[in-house]
Amino acid sequence: MADNIQLQLPEAGAPAVRTTEDTSGKHHQHILMEFIKSGALQLVTSAEGLPVTPTGEVDSGNSRAAATLAETESFTGTWKDVTTYSESAVLLWASNTVEGTLYLEFSMDGSTVHRSALVGVADVATGPPHTVTPVAQYFRIRYVPTNVGGGANDHLNFTASVLHHSAKSKHLTSRVNSPLSTSTDVENVRAVLTGKDDSDQFTNVAVSQEGAVLIQGGNAVQAASNPFAVYQPLSTSAFGDQVSVNAETQFQLSFPYGIAASAASTETYTAGSATVSGVNSKAVLQSGTSTGSTAAIMSRKAIRYQPGLGATCRFTFGCTTSIDTTGVVQSAGLGDEEDGFFFSHRDNVMNIVRRYGGLRDVHLLALSSGGTSAGDVTINLAGVEIEVPVTNVGAGNANATVIELRDGVNWETVAGYKAYADGNVLVLVAVGTGVKSGLFSYTEGTTGATGTISQTVVGQDFTEEIIPQTSWNLDKADGTEILPDIDWSRGNVFQIRYQWLGYGAITFYLEAPATGNLLPVHRIGYANANVDPSVFVPTFRFNAFVTNQATTKDVTAFVGSAAGFVDGGKTLEGQRLAQNYEKVGVSTSFEPLVTLCAPRFYESRTARVTSTIFRLVFSASGAADFEILRLAELSGSTSWSSAGGYLLQDTSSTGATGGTRIWADRVEANGRAEATANGTLEYLVDLVPGEIITVVAKADSGSIKTGVAVNWAESL
Repeated sequence: MADNIQLQLPEAGAPAVRTTEDTSGKHHQHILMEFIKSGALQLVTSAEGLPVTPTGEVDSGNSRAAATLAETESFTGTWKDVTTYSESAVLLWASNTVEGTLYLEFSMDGSTVHRSALVGVADVATGPPHTVTPVAQYFRIRYVPTNVGGGANDHLNFTASVLHHSAKSKHLTSRVNSPLSTSTDVENVRAVLTGKDDSDQFTNVAVSQEGAVLIQGGNAVQAASNPFAVYQPLSTSAFGDQVSVNAETQFQLSFPYGIAASAASTETYTAGSATVSGVNSKAVLQSGTSTGSTAAIMSRKAIRYQPGLGATCRFTFGCTTSIDTTGVVQSAGLGDEEDGFFFSHRDNVMNIVRRYGGLRDVHLLALSSGGTSAGDVTINLAGVEIEVPVTNVGAGNANATVIELRDGVNWETVAGYKAYADGNVLVLVAVGTGVKSGLFSYTEGTTGATGTISQTVVGQDFTEEIIPQTSWNLDKADGTEILPDIDWSRGNVFQIRYQWLGYGAITFYLEAPATGNLLPVHRIGYANANVDPSVFVPTFRFNAFVTNQATTKDVTAFVGSAAGFVDGGKTLEGQRLAQNYEKVGVSTSFEPLVTLCAPRFYESRTARVTSTIFRLVFSASGAADFEILRLAELSGSTSWSSAGGYLLQDTSSTGATGGTRIWADRVEANGRAEATANGTLEYLVDLVPGEIITVVAKADSGSIKTGVAVNWAESL
């Protein structure tokens, strides 16, 4: 192998071309390079290399070595000619958490500041770097710390670095999950948006025909945290139109004037040392220190479930967390002792609870005659013998004796039952669920108050699914996700929504304090996982309660307000019924025409039926006044019979006292008065289980014939 090639020229002494021969016999020519240096050609040698222009240069006039920068000082760089650069990068740092303002300044003459871009720096120690494209011949930076006083914002080891690039570098590197702040550099670009789905896969973000971002299919966390996006649910018509509903209000509770003022819309319950009071526009529930004490407040009305429509309850609630709450229950939500959905603080943890399958024992004591002589009757409830004194005050009037029985003892204390007077029937409802075993009997003794006791609902224990806060599947409300760490002793806004249909989802929400948006924290996905429905009767009242059970702990919870809604539907949904009632010989004192009763039981279950009267027609042969009384006490010989559906009726009673007057009307001689629900007045009168209404009338003079026609709907 020989290097170099001899040129074959006609002249003698032709020069050789310098080459290097490789192993395959090929020659590679050597080339000498020159460049201009100081106006003359300079050969490239091992000692004198080819000059290279760097792509970046540190600007010493705008950079600063680590040193303290007091909050009362500032740093100003020197003007730098940047005409040969396409980009400048600025990085600030300090060894402590401090803040200030960075000014990126440009000048056309190296003296006057013609443009200044202001960048707020919230934390110099961790703030992002910044890049800028030169827009004038000269550039410098200026940094001014925030002067908070007392040296609290002195910058320790404050360092500044400015690097100029002759070629534009790539964008600053960041991660997909890196958040943007108000001081993060961004570029105006045309790009395709992508998002990460529930499978951690990135897909393109959809937009509407108008270009608005769509959040498809019910990702409620995203929708709640970004209310300005277009939320596109999957509920559309057969032709693709978006379907929307108007919420129908079912109940509303508030307490600005205390508990007594809200009596028309609420029901309270206390046992033991517990109390319910109104304080600072709140309903306050306190257990006291007696073992087994309970305080509860419930809405009088319920959310009337309508198949195929969702329901919502929204409320505020707070409870005791400052003591060990082991063995204590503080709850609020929808339901009762039998079924329901609740937020429930127990054993020092906030939980979500689904309760189902419970039934309370119901026994009826029906008297065929009242007491005719003083004495005691004996009632056995589940083996507990109770003696109740009876007088002959009613002279054989069963209704009067039933009232004596209702008021004669503390039924909850001695037997664990609640007692109600429905005419000649004493209704005994167990406080708790479960089977009641033992003797049930009635003995009149020498009183003459004859009657029989019978069971109409067999008790059954409830079951609870309890989901502690640490197991919530959407947001644990502990500061690890969107919601902050929630303080349950403070008033918070809660929401429960359920689809039912037997197997629909139940979703629980909390309000985000920073935005006011209600965010889902847990969803019970019931479909495709169960054989029995999630609850057995999905018509619920609002219910908030505290109970110290077997402890002597004194706990307090409070409710600010509550409301229940159905997602659309009909106000008067259900079976429609009607009856006409007449009475002759009505004189100048009010006397009953008819009493309608909504019983506490129906088809071997405790009832949650709401009955709505939507039309009344009063008539009289002479001038007369009519009134409707709620929960009046009846006198005479009451006799209940079916009014055609769920409601019971009585036309035998001869008197009605007490109660609340909820309707009044007047009819002139041979006239009529009609009241009908319309778009403004959705109903005239409603009845919830345990209530009675009595229509009474009186003549201006003489004795007249009166009548009333009643039209109602029963929401079963």
